[in-house]
Amino acid sequence: MTETYKNSSPQILSFNLQSFNLQKFNFYADIIKESEDKNLALTLLDAMINFVSSEGFYWDITLSEPYLTTLEDIGFLLSLQDEAFQKTKEIINTFKINHQGWNPAKIDYKPLVKESFIYSSVACCFRYDSVFNKESDKKIFSKSY
Repeated sequence: MTETYKNSSPQILSFNLQSFNLQKFNFYADIIKESEDKNLALTLLDAMINFVSSEGFYWDITLSEPYLTTLEDIGFLLSLQDEAFQKTKEIINTFKINHQGWNPAKIDYKPLVKESFIYSSVACCFRYDSVFNKESDKKIFSKSY
């Protein structure tokens, strides 16, 4: 039954935030790993970015399942993008938090958790040479990261 759904699921791919979750993301990422469909990868990556941006996103800051798989799969999806290096920088800039002030009791930690999740995902990009056009890109990215 799972294989039948996998075979038909790319045609019925739809991500509304009410039903999107990490398990669904991981399932579709497995489909993309088999097909390496770049358009589907971009669609799923965008859906995940929207999910992380939403109020429904939660991460308990562990690397347990399904979180570790999700982090690794985001890195994989980024590696399939034509302009992976640029896309990675855009995602970081979307979630980047500038910290100011001396009163940590008043900090809203939700954006910090989202930023940490994205940074952890982006770190998985280093496993894929396709993200970086040349070795110097890795050094530039490491310094900015």
